[in-house]
Amino acid sequence: FNGNIIYLEEHGLVSGKTHMNRTLEHTGPSLLMAQITAHGLDFLEDDGGLGAILNKLTVKIDSEDINALITTHLDRANIAPEKKSEIMSALKSLPAEGIKSVYKRLINYGLDKTPDVFDLIQKVLDPSS
Repeated sequence: FNGNIIYLEEHGLVSGKTHMNRTLEHTGPSLLMAQITAHGLDFLEDDGGLGAILNKLTVKIDSEDINALITTHLDRANIAPEKKSEIMSALKSLPAEGIKSVYKRLINYGLDKTPDVFDLIQKVLDPSS
């Protein structure tokens, strides 16, 4: 028990006062008055608890970056220059909501067309692989 409770305390899941025992039955640290922490409660929740809400990460992608990606791929595409120019003009004339809709559809299309998308994500997140 003492080893487990000390382990939980080291990870911030419980708190209390550490006491060093020096008896024949038990030598080593004990945690007195152990109390579960907010991190401990969040760990026990199936949904991550309040920490999942407070530690939410929002990713914002700049429209200029996406336009640069689209432009790069259009330049490489094997289509007529007039058609490329027409597509870029149409994209530039779209209102903000229209651009957002196009971006979402492009991302969904890309994910649907990539059979190994999760392997790719894992490789990006783990550069050692």
